[in-house]
Amino acid sequence: MKNVGNTRLTALMLIFFVSASQGFSQTWGGEGTIRFSDLWSVNINAGTTSYFGDLSIYDTDIPLKLSRESGLGFSILISKSVSNTFSFSGQVLIGSFKARKQNIAFETRFLEYNAKLNLDFVNLFNPWKAHNYGIIGYVGVGNYLFNSTKTEYFEEKEKISTSKSRVPEFVLIAGGGFFYKFVDAFSFTFDIGLRQSQNDKLDSYHHGNDFDYYSYMSFGLTYHFPARIRKPVREKTKMAYNGSTRLKPLKK
Repeated sequence: MKNVGNTRLTALMLIFFVSASQGFSQTWGGEGTIRFSDLWSVNINAGTTSYFGDLSIYDTDIPLKLSRESGLGFSILISKSVSNTFSFSGQVLIGSFKARKQNIAFETRFLEYNAKLNLDFVNLFNPWKAHNYGIIGYVGVGNYLFNSTKTEYFEEKEKISTSKSRVPEFVLIAGGGFFYKFVDAFSFTFDIGLRQSQNDKLDSYHHGNDFDYYSYMSFGLTYHFPARIRKPVREKTKMAYNGSTRLKPLKK
């Protein structure tokens, strides 16, 4: 039931973002259409990936969670805005985490790729002013590949086993972040997102029916590609000029 509830919550968030973006587009005062080549950005970020599952014991202790049940993560994110409040993005994330509970310890490395739907809440609620900062919420779906090593300790012996994904595993994503645009082309970002794996394999320990989770908290830098300036349509300019300023010959 817990997994079903989380899945429904993610679906409701997705519906909310779509509905909010459609409602905002009716009041947006910008151009009617945005060219596909405009409003692209690329973000490079780094941070920590943390594990939540059957073998985690520091879920409410942030310092110990980061030091004992987390690992380094690196990511690249490419985004395309379709309005000043709504955008899509694709991400590739490389991360790792570890944990130990009683006589069982493990370490997992993974590669994730995903697609996300983003909403800027600052522009949503105050669209009549230009902002150099924003608060972002997002939901998404993706796949990941992983390789996990588990060690079981028995007095003076230890048993080591490994497991890895044979096919890409499915993951649901929800999170948010903040950005500050300090110059026209660059902005600083902070992001934290929670991933729900649709299986119980990440820790190589199967217990109960609950899925494993992992999070990614990062700091990054975004480069905003400049938009191409549209050239005036010469023919229309000529027609307007000829129709409004052409001198008529004097009647004799």
